[in-house]
Amino acid sequence: MAPLDDATAERFDPTMLHVAQQIAAMANGEDAINMMLDLYFGFLRRKTDFFASEKCKEAVLAAYQRQATIVEKANKGKAAEKLKASEKAGKAMEERLAREAAVEQQMRDEDDARKSRLKQAELDRKL
Repeated sequence: MAPLDDATAERFDPTMLHVAQQIAAMANGEDAINMMLDLYFGFLRRKTDFFASEKCKEAVLAAYQRQATIVEKANKGKAAEKLKASEKAGKAMEERLAREAAVEQQMRDEDDARKSRLKQAELDRKL
């Protein structure tokens, strides 16, 4: 079973956020995530036949794995983007340093040429 796509799942975000905020307010420093999970599974126990099936544990683990896979793919994508940006920045830095080195070399060459002309002018004046 494929997970709900984010656009579809987001329809339930206001309801889930409302519940999460109420649990966080009740948590008093306790682990609000565990409290929310207990609340959800308690709801399933009290109001559904979810636990009557032998496959309930598999269903929970499968749902967890689907979401973990989505997070993993997103993290890999972010890491790849970060690496690409880092490589791009490194290349830009190398290019900038090369341009600066070329400008400095040109300035040294011009300075050497100027000094050479001055020496030649002094020699010509002495003769």
